[in-house]
Amino acid sequence: MLSLFKREDPNQRFADNLAAEELPAFPALLWNILEQLRDPETSLDAIAERISLDPALAVKLLKTVNSAAFGLRSSVHSVSHAVALMGRRHVESVVLTLAVQKVLPSAPRPGFNATDYWRGAAARATLARNLATLICPRQTAFNFTAALLQNMAVPLLAHHGPSDYGDILVASSLDGEDLNVLEDSQYGWNHAEVGAWMGERWAFPENLTDAITNHHEAASSTLIESAPACLVAQLDELEEKGMDWVVSVLRETFGIPEDLTAETIQHAREESDELARVILS
Repeated sequence: MLSLFKREDPNQRFADNLAAEELPAFPALLWNILEQLRDPETSLDAIAERISLDPALAVKLLKTVNSAAFGLRSSVHSVSHAVALMGRRHVESVVLTLAVQKVLPSAPRPGFNATDYWRGAAARATLARNLATLICPRQTAFNFTAALLQNMAVPLLAHHGPSDYGDILVASSLDGEDLNVLEDSQYGWNHAEVGAWMGERWAFPENLTDAITNHHEAASSTLIESAPACLVAQLDELEEKGMDWVVSVLRETFGIPEDLTAETIQHAREESDELARVILS
């Protein structure tokens, strides 16, 4: 399925296989909701009504926005209230996340476990969102989504990639080596590139696709709007180091006091488990 990823012809690696019809498609209703959210002519009431047509989506939307990861001061009990309170960008973030989670493969594969994958994604997303409140408060929803989906190619590659891709995942997990480095060395492409390709075909906003492409770049060298998502890209490694690197980057690059960053990281840790439970429910 992914024979397009060939070192000898990198310019054609996305052209010949994994065609659009082979990429999992969002359910029509979810796609319609995303289109409405991006259309300024569509009212918030109309969007809420459309979401309510899918009871399962409505319930999961409410569970997600009521999770600690979104930090709402009071619970939201209706879709119309959620849409009105959160606005288009935040609701699009949640719907896009749920759409991707719905279509990505979840069966176990060598080196891949869907529960562990989404727990890690939730941890990155909550930390990125919390760090964004310190660095770029208007970009909390964007960084939440970018961090949650930055590795979205991994489940697809685990199921449809090269036969030895599971070995790469296992090696990355055991040795703590950057997955991008292992992929580039073995195949001449990496999951960030594949994720960007997926985002383009799923009509993600351009800045989100760019954030997925560049999520392994040094945070201090990227646009400030996506710095939090870049900071959390190597979450397992960061946890092992005690987050000292994140604390130092926020102090040296953004002038954020160390104690404030440490408190923010702790809040994110407390929130991520709840978000993971919601996503996996």
